Amino acid sequence: MKILILGASGNLGKYITNFLFINKYDVIAHLRNKKKNINFNEKIKLINFDINSNFSKLNFDINSIDFIINCVAETKKVKLMNNSNILFLKIFLEKFTQLSKNKFTLIHFSTIGIYSKNDSKIISEESTPIPSNEYEKSKNEAEKIIKLYSKKFRNMSYYIFRLGIVYGPSIESNVLNGLQKISNKIFYFKLSNTYSPFIDIRDICQFIELSLQNKILINNSYNLTENYKLEDIIFSFRNKNKSKSIIIKLNKKIVYLFFLFFSTISYRINMQQFTFLSSEKQFNNKKISLYRKNLKKYNLINFILNARNHEK
Repeated sequence: MKILILGASGNLGKYITNFLFINKYDVIAHLRNKKKNINFNEKIKLINFDINSNFSKLNFDINSIDFIINCVAETKKVKLMNNSNILFLKIFLEKFTQLSKNKFTLIHFSTIGIYSKNDSKIISEESTPIPSNEYEKSKNEAEKIIKLYSKKFRNMSYYIFRLGIVYGPSIESNVLNGLQKISNKIFYFKLSNTYSPFIDIRDICQFIELSLQNKILINNSYNLTENYKLEDIIFSFRNKNKSKSIIIKLNKKIVYLFFLFFSTISYRINMQQFTFLSSEKQFNNKKISLYRKNLKKYNLINFILNARNHEK
């Protein structure tokens, strides 16, 4: 089994590439930037191509690829989102499906952010995607392209994993860093009955292996996340740091206005962060609940409290 990992230089791509290599999978790591220095094992084959590349002249056998894992994503720069999240995927699939004589499966990472404008408090895989910002819209459009191409070309099948906020060993999470800083202050804010969706990178890898082993339903979309109360996350940081900070309860409307104002002056803050850090949305993952019973369980609260957070 040979696996091509698109976007292997990102946080998600690096972890998945190393995980699969350590577990004896035959992987090829794709890098869009030739100059980027990635510290991979020398036995991992590195390749470079972008939307302008001639796929028929790439230095690997397209027909040997059984799985493609798409970790390519632009999350911050709006001008690059169309090229990275939509155009690259579309051109790649167009060329790959036409050139490959082998049947292959695409594992694609999307986001639960596509539901951000859906007013339902319980979200499942059957819920209607209503994205709010350009990132979410680009990811929703990418899903449509994948489903269209799987019908158009018989040699392609897919799994779509819609991820919550990713954390775990060696994964740098700006959201968790921010929550930790809040917990270290003299006071912090509390919002009752609000939920945050997080997913451990090791949990994602378990579902990748289920996909590689054909143990979950193919040509399906899965919401891969867990529900955590926001106040429990803050309390866990507070307990870990032995903080005696004062708790101030805030009205959600005040927090909404705060996010709305600062999202207009800083790209680091957006309304998606409000939607999933200060909402009553909960994710009911009907399709994956049965599979999770036989998997190792990872928990964000335990991860925060564990002194060996960065255990490899």
